[in-house]
Parts: sequence; structure tokens; C-alpha cells
Amino acid sequence: MRPGTQNPSVIRFENYELDLAAEELRKQGSSLKLQPQPFKILAYLASRPGELITRQELRDHVWPGNTFVDFDLAINQAIKQIRAVLNDDAERPRVIVTLPRRGYRFIAKPAPAVVAEPVLAQVSSEGQEAGSNGPAVIEHSVLHGSRPRPWLALGAVVVLIAAVIAYRFATPKRPGLQMRIVVLPFQNLTGDPCQEFFADGMTEEMISQLGAMDPKRLGVIARTSAVKYKNSGKGIDQIGHELGVNYVLEGSVREAGSRVRVTAQLIRVSDQMHVWSESFDRGFKDVVELQSDVAQAIARRIDVGLGQRRAAPQPATQLSWEAYSAYLKGRHLLLDNKTEATIAVALQYFQRAIELDPSFALAYAGLADAYAERADADLDPKKAYELSREAAMRALSINPDLAEAHVSMANELFYGEWKWAGADREYK
Repeated sequence: MRPGTQNPSVIRFENYELDLAAEELRKQGSSLKLQPQPFKILAYLASRPGELITRQELRDHVWPGNTFVDFDLAINQAIKQIRAVLNDDAERPRVIVTLPRRGYRFIAKPAPAVVAEPVLAQVSSEGQEAGSNGPAVIEHSVLHGSRPRPWLALGAVVVLIAAVIAYRFATPKRPGLQMRIVVLPFQNLTGDPCQEFFADGMTEEMISQLGAMDPKRLGVIARTSAVKYKNSGKGIDQIGHELGVNYVLEGSVREAGSRVRVTAQLIRVSDQMHVWSESFDRGFKDVVELQSDVAQAIARRIDVGLGQRRAAPQPATQLSWEAYSAYLKGRHLLLDNKTEATIAVALQYFQRAIELDPSFALAYAGLADAYAERADADLDPKKAYELSREAAMRALSINPDLAEAHVSMANELFYGEWKWAGADREYK
């Protein structure tokens, strides 16, 4: 390589090199191990130094629109791995700074400048100019294949590339999906905060059953993305724009004497028209059947309203309210603001549900997720994911078609073993 030039598609910062073409991270010439997803995230951040990159941008860049994964957890794990490889401290960052509820910013110091030859820049036979390199610069980004023009300084090229990337990811892409829907967290109108777990359980059931309809033609937004809109006060049009969905399903749960009333309504985002609304009344002891009935009724309505092919109706789960209640309470504790204490209590609830019904596959799936959460809390990650895998396999042995169990297994493969292909098969 001639002095004063850089290898195309290489980003340099501190004493590191990001080789975008080879998808390799190097430190002083030695290759560092970095998984594909974390590498893509690091490359994307490094290509736009100093800019605020939202989590949604990272999601759109790294995962295609038809990928079903817990994106927030995946991004958190990827950032954690990047920091571990670069020896970066989240509390005192020197490479990537986290902006809570907003995104990330690449702040690494540029690599020492290479002094250019004191001669006029030479032009190759293709008309490409060799010039001096700026801080953390991409000479020729493989992200979009743009070629620097002779009359552009490299700094201008970086600005241009950043603008193209920003434009490209400004609108959510939905390859292969005809329609997208989000199930907003159901409102708890019972007046009893202790019944919040039931409203959350209804939300989970809606997402699960709608997601099983026809994933190739109907995309259902993940719960982790939908839960952010709980009590947010945002309008349907704003939520629809932010998530890139066509329809919004919202609902509420309230007590009516010894019975429970669930109301659900389907809203079209384009004109905010109420396409469908219905209320269901049942006794509290029949809530397992109630949740299944509501989900299937909505699925049938969407089948007609959106023109989707409906999957075969799923029979109501035959188990006791006590066991199902314990399961829902465990799930509720895993939704938000998880701590070592809440994860431990969630484990107890799932174990209680299994004691009451040893064939309760959903409880084993919940147990698998709780163990996986402990990998980020108080348990050795290797041990935590081993326990998670055992519980997920037990759930699948009881019900091979249980979507929640396949997601639990996929998460274990994805985060515990970094087996991308295996995780992708489970997610599908």
C-alpha cells in the first residue's frame, strides 16, 4: 500500500481497524472475534461518527423486516459484546455512548492521521483519487457501494454516505409482509392493580395467536416494541407511523360483578377508522377459555377485514385458573423493570404453575425465559442458558407446536450459543 493512502472500506479509530469488506475487526493487525450482528451494528455506528443512531435504525439495518426476534434484547446483547471486545465501559464510554430511550453515538477518537505524500494527488485509470484520510473515515463504504468522485474531498463523501443511509432507513421496510398490526397493551379497568397481570396476559395471548395466523402475510409487532406505548398518551396515527403498521388492536379489561368484561377494537391507521369492536363477558374462572375465544374472534375478523388466510382455530387450554394465574403473574414480572428479585419471584410462579399442572407447556416456556433473564442478572450465563434450554425442550416435548417454546429455544440459541441459523429456524 502506498504511503498516504488507506485500504478502501476500512474504518480506523484508536488502534482498531474495521474491515467492512472482510467483515473483520483488527487491533494492531490482530483479528478480534466479533459475531456478525454485533459487527454490523459497530460498522453502522462507526460509519456515522458523532451522530445519534436510534435503536429503530439499528433494527432496520441489521435485521430484515420479516425477522421475528426480541430486538431490544438482541441490540442490548450486541452492544454488550462490542464493549467487551473493545474494552469499553458503559459508565465511562470512549467508543459508544448510550443515550437512554434514544439510541447510541459513536465517539471513539480517530486513528492517528497518516501523512500524505507532499505531491499532487494521483488519479488511477478509473479516475479514482488517492487523498489523505480524515478521522474515522470510510474511503469507500461497502454499506451502499458508493464510489468517491475525483472532485470530492473524503470528508464530503462521508457526509454524502451518511445522508444516503439516513434516507434509506427513514421509512420502515416490510419485505414480504402484506399487512402489519400492533397489539397495544390492554388497559386494566378493574380498579385493582393486582389484576394488571391479567391485562398483560390478554395482550400476550393476542400477540401469540395473531402471530400464528400467517407470518408471511401478516406481521405482528413484538411485545417488547408494543409495551413502550403503554400509557404513553400517543395517538393511533403517531403509533402507526413509528411502528410502520397498518392496523392497531387495543382493548381493555374490567370487572362486572363476579364476571370479567373484555373489550377489543381494531383500528385502521390510514384513516383511524374503527373496523371492528366487540365485548366479551365471562366468569373469572373461565378466563383461560375467554382469552382463547377473544383471540380467535379477532383472528376471524382480521381474516375477513384484512384478507388474510386464517390458521386452524386453537382449542382453549384445559387447565386450572390457579395454574394459569400463577403463569400470568410470572409473565407479568418478566415484562418490565426486571431485577434479580423480580426474576426470582417469576421463577417461583412458573414452578408453582408446573406443580399444579406438570403438563403445562406454557409454564415451562416461561421458566426457560426466566432462566435466560438470570444470565444478565445473578447467574453464570453458561449455567443460566443450560437451564433455559432444558425448560424449553421440556415445553416442546409436551407441545411441539407451542410458539412460545420455540421462541424460548430460539433465544437460547441466539444469545446463549450464538447459533444464528438454528435460532432463525426456531423463530420461523
